[in-house]
Amino acid sequence: MSKFVLEPFNDVIGKTKFYKIIEDTVCYWNLFAQRIEKESTWEIQIDKLRSIMNEVSQYGNDKSKIPGKKFKKLDPPGTDEFEVRTDDLRAYCILDKNGYIILYAGKNKEQDQDLNTFRGIKKRYLSAKENDITRKTT
Repeated sequence: MSKFVLEPFNDVIGKTKFYKIIEDTVCYWNLFAQRIEKESTWEIQIDKLRSIMNEVSQYGNDKSKIPGKKFKKLDPPGTDEFEVRTDDLRAYCILDKNGYIILYAGKNKEQDQDLNTFRGIKKRYLSAKENDITRKTT
């Protein structure tokens, strides 16, 4: 079974905390950011993703101040899944008692595959959490 660590996402500052998930030794957000920076095509949009996360963190539970196209709850209704989006990039999060946890990120054109990967990570994380195989770093 995978082991998970929640690492504070220090690029995001506000009322509601954001965390990056690390599965075993893999941080999916860091891999995504490195890939985007290596491609040298979407740096402005990755900065925009961080900016939207800062807005979400700043406004806490008052999502009315954040345009629905930038940050939205994913279907089906009743899930704890959220998407942070720019024109071409997506970050997928869940909300739990700690705050938002960034599980995965990708490009819009890869969204179907990325959502499957995101939900697989979520399933493994929740299973590990049930079995108390998670920890949070400071």
